[in-house]
Amino acid sequence: MAIGEKPIFPYTFPIHSILALNASLKHLLAEGLENVYERHKRESTVAKRFVRELGLSMHNRCEACPGCENEEAYCALTVTAFKTPIQAMKVVEKMEHDHGVRISAGLREHQEDVLRIGHMGWQAQPPFTKATLTSLASTLKNLGLKLNYEEALAGLL
Repeated sequence: MAIGEKPIFPYTFPIHSILALNASLKHLLAEGLENVYERHKRESTVAKRFVRELGLSMHNRCEACPGCENEEAYCALTVTAFKTPIQAMKVVEKMEHDHGVRISAGLREHQEDVLRIGHMGWQAQPPFTKATLTSLASTLKNLGLKLNYEEALAGLL
C-alpha cells in the first residue's frame, strides 16, 4: 500500500459477531456492571470454598491470599483452578459422560494435575454452579477418591 492510500479491509466482517456483541452488552448493562461483578464474585467464592471443603488444594497459593471475601484477594473471579490426584482428563471425560457437565484440565505443564471450573458470563449463576460442583463430587467419588463429600455438599445446599 502506498503512502496516502486508503487501507482496505480484506474481507467482510461477520455481522453476526457484531449482533452477538451488541446483545451481550445490552444484557450486561441491563443487569448492571456492579451486579455482574458481584454475581461472578459470589459464584467463584462458592466454588473455591466447595473445592477446599472437599479437601483439595487450590492451584494458586491461597495461604498467601487474605481470603476470597477480602477486597485484597487476588484470585480470578472467572475460574477456579485446583489440584487433582487423579489424571485431569480422566475426570473431565467421566464428568462430561456421566453428567453432561464439562470442566477443563489445566494448561501446559499442569494439564495432568489441575482442573479448572469456569464462572464466566451468564453461566455464573447458582443453578449452574451447584450442578457443576455436585457433578464434580459425584465424579471424583465414582473414580474412588476419598474426600469430604458430605461436608462439602452440605455446605453447598
